Amino acid sequence: MSESTSPVDTARLLKLATTASVVTATLLILDIGVTTQTGELTLADLRASFVAILHWAVSFVMVAMIWTEFHFVFAHTRHWDGGLLVVTFAQMALISLVPF
Repeated sequence: MSESTSPVDTARLLKLATTASVVTATLLILDIGVTTQTGELTLADLRASFVAILHWAVSFVMVAMIWTEFHFVFAHTRHWDGGLLVVTFAQMALISLVPF
């Protein structure tokens, strides 16, 4: 398939993948809730939320790695076909599961 026959150019597909990554990263932070005992944030409050913060950090790194892979792949892709589209949508589906 040549570039001119691709229904959507790779730049638009990359923007779609980037949007999925950004939305996922946003959803990750919504799950973190740090409660305070005194109304002011203390080190003890952060320690109590350490597991949630650690989960957020690991998940964010995973999303960032997949986002970097998207950019690497599309930097070297002149046009796409059905196979690349299926793989891209599959990766976006997996990214959407990270917050859960």
